Amino acid sequence: MSTQVFVDPVCLMETTESDPFYDYHHKTYYFCCEQCRQKFMERPQLYVSDDGHRPAKKSTGQLIRQRKFRLSKELDNSESENLIRALKELMGILHVEISGRCISISYDLLQTSAEQIEQQIEAAGDVLNNGFGESLKRGFIHYLEDTELENLLEQKDTHCH
Repeated sequence: MSTQVFVDPVCLMETTESDPFYDYHHKTYYFCCEQCRQKFMERPQLYVSDDGHRPAKKSTGQLIRQRKFRLSKELDNSESENLIRALKELMGILHVEISGRCISISYDLLQTSAEQIEQQIEAAGDVLNNGFGESLKRGFIHYLEDTELENLLEQKDTHCH
């Protein structure tokens, strides 16, 4: 008996019925990982369409963002390598560089977010700088990303057919 193959609507990777899934508007969608499932659940209309319009993911392709995060302490080479490996486990991570206490990262906002990156940093055992300015900046970035994704949902396909 062969396994049916599906396409993850978030990252477009092939997946199977044994992978994470989510039912949306009487249809089951399958995902390569829990991260993609979570992104889909936040805003399914970015990835699939109910109204005949093209979903934002297909219209936009990628939304590449570059961010810098400051850690509370400098990492040694081994700690840096471990953190880079942990961050690259996230879908949508394109580039990671650590210099001193600064993490420079490029990612696709349609696959991951600054908030998910921060959670991955914490899960890897590292601590972000939680000074007032850094916390305020991160909160503002979350707001900007959220607004950008919401604005994508508001855009309608205006191409002539």
